Amino acid sequence: GHKKTDGEIVDPYDKDFSGLVFKIQANMDPRHRDRIAFVRIVSGEFERGMSVNLPRTGKTAKLSNVTQFMAESRENV
Repeated sequence: GHKKTDGEIVDPYDKDFSGLVFKIQANMDPRHRDRIAFVRIVSGEFERGMSVNLPRTGKTAKLSNVTQFMAESRENV
């Protein structure tokens, strides 16, 4: 169904990329001090290296180091 953000309805068939960070996990790799943001894609398509707007902060972030998780396995996308 449709997802809401700040009162705006996001159509899942919209071509523009939008996603929802639903979890931030720290220290998933014991060899590094890392933080991973888990994102659910709401609309559009992900492309490696794309820049996205972070509406809460007004900043822009580049999605360049992306990992896909499936159970215990990790795969760089």
